[in-house]
Amino acid sequence: MKSNALLLTLICFGFETAMLHAHGDIHVQIQRINPIIKKSPSAELYVKRGDLYRLDENFDAALADFQQAEKLDPKIYTVHLGRGRTLFEAGRHREALPALDRLLTMKPDHPDGRILRARTHAALGDNPSALRDYDHVVATVESPSPDCFLERSTALVKLERPQDAVRGLDEGISRLGNLQALQLAALEIQVAQKQYDAALVRIDQAMAPLQRKEQWLTRRGEILQNTGRNEEAKTAYTAALTSIAALPQVPRNAKPTRELESRLQILLEAHAPETPTTKTIR
Repeated sequence: MKSNALLLTLICFGFETAMLHAHGDIHVQIQRINPIIKKSPSAELYVKRGDLYRLDENFDAALADFQQAEKLDPKIYTVHLGRGRTLFEAGRHREALPALDRLLTMKPDHPDGRILRARTHAALGDNPSALRDYDHVVATVESPSPDCFLERSTALVKLERPQDAVRGLDEGISRLGNLQALQLAALEIQVAQKQYDAALVRIDQAMAPLQRKEQWLTRRGEILQNTGRNEEAKTAYTAALTSIAALPQVPRNAKPTRELESRLQILLEAHAPETPTTKTIR
């Protein structure tokens, strides 16, 4: 009966934790778990409270809870994930590595652990090691997060492999869909490499399925203008303004849209032909 009562308490606590977390009231969650740990301590509960302390940026308390959890159950792998996250968020990147190494020794395909270790390596300037972890996630996870593809591309650029970075982003687009963040990252790499024709093709592909195209049309105009294709740039800016004019009132009146519209008008005025000066003959 006591075991059932404890189980019911934990189930209720889990529900309350989810509800409270939605409201961000971490302190209340900690206060609710304290008596449960005092009555029936377990490694899982210490890990749970350690994560709450981490979210509250009470890193010393979090690390103390993870240490206690490991004492109660040396085989619990979530201790190493929690410790690694805490040390990473505390800026103690070199100390985070051993915890993440232990986690991935126990769970080699743990996606969160792999990405966190990749970020730790990147923070330490070890981009080759970061790249290996990102590649592992891409190879083993069915739908990696867009951040994984973006961060991997950053590592590749730092390793002076921009073409591989673009290919990796295109892989993400192929697997996850026409995500604008991935398209934009690939575009900016192509522009930095002066691959302007490829960048313009990408813009056309990225904006083709979109209802709102004004941002991409503006970027198209900027690239054309920077390469001296001023008439084509003017056409792109005009198309962007036309796209804005067709918007319903609410999105058109939004501050970012109004600012873009003003910038486009200035860009078009810069392309307007000069009025010839008429001289008066006396």
